This record gives sequence, C-alpha cells and structure tokens, in this order.
Amino acid sequence: MEVLFWIIYIPVAVFMAVCMWIIYAKAGAYGWGCIVPIYNIILLCDIANRSRWWTLLYFVPFVNIVAYMVLYFGVAKSFGRGDGFAVGLVFLPVVFLPILAFGDSQYNLRHGTVVAGRAPSAYGTISPQQGVYSPGDTLKQLAQVAKCPFCHSTTFRVEEEAGLRRCSDCHSVLPNYIQGSR
Repeated sequence: MEVLFWIIYIPVAVFMAVCMWIIYAKAGAYGWGCIVPIYNIILLCDIANRSRWWTLLYFVPFVNIVAYMVLYFGVAKSFGRGDGFAVGLVFLPVVFLPILAFGDSQYNLRHGTVVAGRAPSAYGTISPQQGVYSPGDTLKQLAQVAKCPFCHSTTFRVEEEAGLRRCSDCHSVLPNYIQGSR
C-alpha cells in the first residue's frame, strides 16, 4: 500500500512543480524559483502583490493557513480570475493550478508587480506605446521600456559581461525584459 502511495504521489508532485514553474514564468519571475524553499514564497508574495513580509507569516502556526489563502486570492486576482477561482486554488490546487498554468490567463500588472527584477512600484510609469503606464499593460507590453528599475536612468545602455546584463550607469544586474537605450 505504501508503494502505491509513492507511485501516485511522486508524479503528482512533479506535475504540480511544473505547473508552478509555468505560473511563475507567466508572471515574469524565475520559474526555478518555485522549487527553492522560502524564495518561492517571496516570489509568490510578489506575484500576489503583497509585501515580502508576508513570507514570515508562513512560519507562524495557524496564521500560515490564512496567509496561504490570502496569497492565492492575490494570485488569482493578478491573473484576472475571480474569487470563485481563488477558492478553487486554495482548496483544489491540483485542479486549478494546471488551469492557471496551461490556460490562457495572463499576468496583469494592474493587480501584480513586476517580479522578475524586483523592480519598485515606481517602475510602472512609462509605456513605450502610450507614453504613460496603462493599468492593463503586461510584461510583454512593457518589454521595450528603457528605464533602469534600480537607478531610474532613462539614458543607460545594457552592458553584457560574464553572461549578465548590467546597467551602464549603476551596474545593477538587469532582468531580461529591460532593453535599455541603444
């Protein structure tokens, strides 16, 4: 009986990890972050548009249950889903996480934050298409924004060195969606 449990449990756990990887990638975070303990909760807080201090709530007994529910409600809202879907994420993640991962849901910056580069909220002020941030913009639409999220320079160049992309002004490591001035 124990062998049967492991034969079922391991594939389901791997499948759920793949689903979380895809969800994190859809939100602009590093997909591999979902398998790193504690860091996955930090990224989940970013995706759900909650302060990273919520990570500490996961270590408080009974409070962690409420934090889990609130974060998944935030994740559902960040992907444009309603409260009913959020309840499904909380109570039936085996069903609803694959729907979120493999469905047509897109991460929406109106409800979530830019997580890949841990950019401050002030980053979302320029859109190359409209000149002003539109609440419905997604990471793909903001991909050509030429503004360093760390020093806020709009005249920097992206310098490639040792496989890392750096800002020419402050030398911070830049996420892939930042293009820079040419």
